[in-house]
Amino acid sequence: MHEDRALLEIIDDGVGFDPKARHGGYGVLGMEERVAALDATLEIVSRASSGTTVRVRLPMRLPKSATTDDAPVMTAGAAAV
Repeated sequence: MHEDRALLEIIDDGVGFDPKARHGGYGVLGMEERVAALDATLEIVSRASSGTTVRVRLPMRLPKSATTDDAPVMTAGAAAV
């Protein structure tokens, strides 16, 4: 891992899916857009019957546009405030 990036990794053991196929929702597209806005990278590894791993590598310093005072603040186990 790069020292100037933080890694967020989410793993599940569910049914999996094809991350390249679009399923009529905005889930993966929304993640891609948010990650791009933070100058981060997104990796999705998934196969049918094998679960899914989502990795986001975030810069330790967020772009100025991502740190405005109006941005919602998220804390573990809480909704946006």
